[in-house]
Amino acid sequence: MAFRFPLQSLLRLRLALETRERLLLESLNRQLAQAAQDIETLSDEDLRARRSLGELMGQGITGGDIQFAIVCEEGRTRMKQILGKKLAELSLRRDAQREIFQAAQRARKVLESLRDRLFEQYRIRENRREQQRLDDLNLLRRWAAETREQLPQHPAKSSC
Repeated sequence: MAFRFPLQSLLRLRLALETRERLLLESLNRQLAQAAQDIETLSDEDLRARRSLGELMGQGITGGDIQFAIVCEEGRTRMKQILGKKLAELSLRRDAQREIFQAAQRARKVLESLRDRLFEQYRIRENRREQQRLDDLNLLRRWAAETREQLPQHPAKSSC
């Protein structure tokens, strides 16, 4: 008889839940990386704009251009603040999702461990049964051989 784990459907469900939680965690990690990259990009733009403004001020620049540069810098600063808040929120969500994923992973591993223990018990029982069948077969052969030795030998009748 083949091994059948009675909780196999529950194990499949646990695996599907773990996969879903892992995908959510990966998504949050990607969003977190994207937000960090966006902040880095804004910081690079800020640095380039300041260098450019410094060069232009050395050459002579109008007040309107300076005002425009200041407004752009304020916009980048506001955007970096917004992204910083988003980064903090995503970090908290990622940490919570990591806990959820780890709990789903533990639940799956518990069922897999149970399945493995039950399979090991099944394998031991099957090995014992097979050994018992071999022992019984050996005893039958020995009994048959002893029985043949104990039967009287009849001389062969000749047909002459």
